[in-house]
Amino acid sequence: MTFDLTKIDLALLNSMTKYPSIPTYHTLDPKNGALSEPASAFEGDVIGTEKVDGTNSRIILTPDGRYLIGSREELLHADGDLIANPAMGIAAALKDTAERLRQAHHNRLTVYYFETFGGRITSASKEYTACGAVGLRLFDVIDINDPAALLAKPIEQISAWRENGGQSFSRNTT
Repeated sequence: MTFDLTKIDLALLNSMTKYPSIPTYHTLDPKNGALSEPASAFEGDVIGTEKVDGTNSRIILTPDGRYLIGSREELLHADGDLIANPAMGIAAALKDTAERLRQAHHNRLTVYYFETFGGRITSASKEYTACGAVGLRLFDVIDINDPAALLAKPIEQISAWRENGGQSFSRNTT
């Protein structure tokens, strides 16, 4: 099957390329979402990192040579759009990076996950730059080898695939 961005269900692509939920160290109170005891038990290695106070964003490079830009939850812009969703300045912040990544991209579906920060993204944005600039940090990458097979499934199965470790993240070997 030839991948054609104009002919696929974008809701399925959106679900397939979202970042999976990240477990929290403490359990969350179902009534109000507050942290509660006891702490969650994790199996195996756990990697802790400092998170920049920004917003999750992603660039999706498609096998047909196109790109989309999204937040954690929704798609905001595709190359060639006349108007991009201005939500939090994500599309504007990632557009040049998407164009550069597309130049080296070859016939696969790849998703780059970023934290976008600064500008007016959060109330803490002023802590990152005095001039209001927006920055981004890459934190993960996946390649989806057979997007057509996943796009043939119902959205509930795609979501379960994503939330249960179906995405194959690139390993940093350096």
